[in-house]
Amino acid sequence: MAVAKSTLELLMIVVKNSNVHSKRIEGTLFLIDLDSDSMIELNEVGSCIWESFSQTETFDNIVKKITDEFEIEPERAKKDVHGFLKELKRCDLISFKEA
Repeated sequence: MAVAKSTLELLMIVVKNSNVHSKRIEGTLFLIDLDSDSMIELNEVGSCIWESFSQTETFDNIVKKITDEFEIEPERAKKDVHGFLKELKRCDLISFKEA
């Protein structure tokens, strides 16, 4: 089952919710959700992931970017990116589409 899930993730592109905007304040990236009138502060890794959505990025490309930029093991990066994307999806900040 994990293989199918990983394969599916590799084929998906992350799409930002159009009602979510980002703003960098004193080096920290904040997400402003206009639907819920909330603001979310992202850490450095979360900011890197969020900013990669401005391009057409697949799960695999995001993991590679995090692995390269933060010098962490690929399996750890996959787990962290998957958890972050799952939370963003749960909050309706992103959606997925087929690549």
